[in-house]
Amino acid sequence: MESELLFAETMKANGRQYDFEVRKTANGHCYLLVRESRQQQNNVVTSGTIIVPMDCLQGFRRAMRVALQFMKSGVRPSSPDTRRLKASDMTDVRRSFPQAYAKWTNEDDDRLKALFIDGWKVSDLAGKFQRKPSAILSRLRKLGVIENP
Repeated sequence: MESELLFAETMKANGRQYDFEVRKTANGHCYLLVRESRQQQNNVVTSGTIIVPMDCLQGFRRAMRVALQFMKSGVRPSSPDTRRLKASDMTDVRRSFPQAYAKWTNEDDDRLKALFIDGWKVSDLAGKFQRKPSAILSRLRKLGVIENP
């Protein structure tokens, strides 16, 4: 599944390159992609990629802010910790997607693969499985049905 590049910014430091990209899927869902690469014996090696769907950006930003504050001061900020943030974010998401964060069963996996192969759109699969579109994409990648972006 091809995604459209909307924005790109690169930062280089200490022999590493960090690419920040905003991409849009064919279904119109935006996500942030952060990729770390480094040069190693004439090859560029990607050592890590983070994909953050648009609906998770607020929680990601909060957790990043808490981590950065801790790195500066060595003390955990007095704001709510990331575990509580995650629980509240999870509750908010489950209002729209009741099966969000639930364990996938083998039957779910088989049904998801079959419906996707039959031509169902990710947004329709999200409704069918009551999960976020980003969760559907992630599961399809894990099952090897689509490639990572």
